[in-house]
Amino acid sequence: MQNHPIGSAPDYTNAFMAMSGLILFMTFFVIAAAVGYLWVFLTAFGLNKMIALISRKI
Repeated sequence: MQNHPIGSAPDYTNAFMAMSGLILFMTFFVIAAAVGYLWVFLTAFGLNKMIALISRKI
């Protein structure tokens, strides 16, 4: 007996990207509320440099 699904898997890329953006926004908001806007800037700057470093290696 075969129990294979018919068709391809649904594409959840847009939903993933939207939720990732929302979670990143909420993270920055919590950091800003807890520590201040300086730490939000430093965190965003650090993430930007880390992403740039990773993209150069790829």
